[in-house]
Amino acid sequence: MLLEPREIQLIRMYALAPALAAGCLGAAAVSVGAGLALCAADAVFFYARDAYFPGIATAFVMAVVLGTIGVTLVVVNRRRDYDPAWLDLCDKTLRAGPFSPNAGPSLQPMVVARFHEVPVIPVSAVAAGAILLPPAILLSLFLPHYRAQARALEESRQLATAGLESVAETLEDGGCTDVWYSDPNDYHAYYGYTVSGYLQGGEEDVFITPETVKLSAVVDNHGQLIEVDYIVGVDIEKSLEENLDRARTQLEQGREVLRDIEIPTKSGDLFAPELLPDEFAEKMPGVYPYENTYSWQEEADGVTVSTDYYTYPEEEYGEYDCAYIRVAVSCPDAWE
Repeated sequence: MLLEPREIQLIRMYALAPALAAGCLGAAAVSVGAGLALCAADAVFFYARDAYFPGIATAFVMAVVLGTIGVTLVVVNRRRDYDPAWLDLCDKTLRAGPFSPNAGPSLQPMVVARFHEVPVIPVSAVAAGAILLPPAILLSLFLPHYRAQARALEESRQLATAGLESVAETLEDGGCTDVWYSDPNDYHAYYGYTVSGYLQGGEEDVFITPETVKLSAVVDNHGQLIEVDYIVGVDIEKSLEENLDRARTQLEQGREVLRDIEIPTKSGDLFAPELLPDEFAEKMPGVYPYENTYSWQEEADGVTVSTDYYTYPEEEYGEYDCAYIRVAVSCPDAWE
């Protein structure tokens, strides 16, 4: 029996509809899963802080489109038994071939296709193709992005390493000992890496001592200075005024060392603010020597100064414990 072109198309549509519907619905789920997995890989291996928008948007758009197609095909397949064109074709097929008397009025599409020798793409290939299409499209978007991320990561490591080495050299030239800094090749820090050295103390000291003067600087992934940090040990056997006078002297000496850092500051002036502000000095008589206190202030250029006094309660103050003053001066956008 000779079939019309529209009848051949009808057979192929109904023969492939179930597999294509399942494939599209599966592909919608795969699209979302693959998009999230590729974004997770971006965060894990390339330390991306935000999702790659073109990739994740494409994944969700494909999921919506494929899901809609899949649902539409499910509906089309369920309405097959009520399609007049399909029922007419089945009737012609039943009259043309040796079918069981109980067959019909609607036959299975693959049965009709085999009877009329209509070639149909294997349903497994259709389903597999639908499911594999979203990952292939997403990989074509993410792979160039990954290459760009890898180049940017390597560049940031080089910039950070150069900045850290420069700061470490400055600390050593300023007389600091036990200079140490993080290695960007060992791990990735989103906000930066620390360089530290002892202007006084250090060497064999495991804990902070009353003689300790420790200087630190934080360098971001662009090789810029974003924070400087001072720690000065406090001898609680001495008067508060003696400790504050020593702290002012040591902080100023430390600032002069750090001021020679040659790498650029991200923003603001980290060496202009007062390191022991009046607010902090006024709080100290009420807490010294066994209670903590702090002050925080923001300069006109956005630079922040956090001044803290750390100690231990009198009943807990042990032989190896030592109070200290810590001053951290940070760029306004240091942790962005």
